[in-house]
Amino acid sequence: MSAMNLSRILRGRSWLLRSPCKMKSSEVSRHHRWKHSTSPACIGNLRLHGALQELAHQTRLCGSGMVRRTFSTEEAANESSMSEVEYEAITKETLESLAERFDEILEDVQDIPEADLALSDGVLTLHLGPRIGTFVINKQTPNRQIWLSSPVSGPKRYDFVGDKWIYKRDGVPLHRLLAEEVSTLLKKQVGFSGCSYGA
Repeated sequence: MSAMNLSRILRGRSWLLRSPCKMKSSEVSRHHRWKHSTSPACIGNLRLHGALQELAHQTRLCGSGMVRRTFSTEEAANESSMSEVEYEAITKETLESLAERFDEILEDVQDIPEADLALSDGVLTLHLGPRIGTFVINKQTPNRQIWLSSPVSGPKRYDFVGDKWIYKRDGVPLHRLLAEEVSTLLKKQVGFSGCSYGA
């Protein structure tokens, strides 16, 4: 429905937007107040009122250029149904797998003597010296997320969607981003597809 057609409907039913079931003052003594009315006519008006309000809100969003990204029902269920026990198991496997891969990469790197790797209490730290910087990957149990701090792209928050850790703003998985950034920094092609939840 166009904004012009919506405007015409709202003008024609402006009384609905103010008070969908409000009665004349002369009727108040003979009926319950409008906000407590449960008559079929009142309920119908309330439903129409709510629908028009929602349609007006959606039209304003579209008109202002705002974009709302939606995710599938399956993805939403995946996130909302994850228990804390499941989350802890998945993040533990994710971080340990990444730590092992980082350790393999550092063994092949000879020109960064300051390189250091640590995993403790759900926080994985990869230090590549003062010239390159430090990656920090840590779990966030209340949000069921993994947070990344990168010397290249800055902070990001990842949700577990479809057996991968996904950054919802661009849809890029955590492991793919790490492969791109670490490869660039080390000037050597590295991958993380063999890590848990990295395929």
